[in-house]
Amino acid sequence: MVGRVFFWAILWQDGGVFLTGLNHVNVRTHRLAEMIAFYRDVLGMSQGPRPAFSFPGAWMYVGTQPVVHLVGVDVAPTPGDSLRLQHFAFAAQNQTAFLAHLETCGVAYRIGTLEDFKLVQVNVIDPDGNHIHVDFELR
Repeated sequence: MVGRVFFWAILWQDGGVFLTGLNHVNVRTHRLAEMIAFYRDVLGMSQGPRPAFSFPGAWMYVGTQPVVHLVGVDVAPTPGDSLRLQHFAFAAQNQTAFLAHLETCGVAYRIGTLEDFKLVQVNVIDPDGNHIHVDFELR
């Protein structure tokens, strides 16, 4: 399932770490081709450059940032042998068009609204069962 999440800390100063944001999520999968297709066709990411590692995988980009690192494995990871996350999230815009796109792709979703944070979360599940929410500003 989901592997490690790496956060990019830009400096340690005055006893605190100042983060610039989420750098990427590393996802171990035995369904590499399906996962590439999901992140490309459903979430609109592009497959881009990746170091010449000795194992299969793909880096999926939003703009110029590789935000999802897919790592191909021979056997489906199980909760007992890998780290797991409950979910990860992306910020997005144009909620109406995104929902229409999910409908066209036949992807099930669930909407959650956080009124106090002025946020709408569109929850989807990737082919490996990872929970992702795509966040939109509540208007």
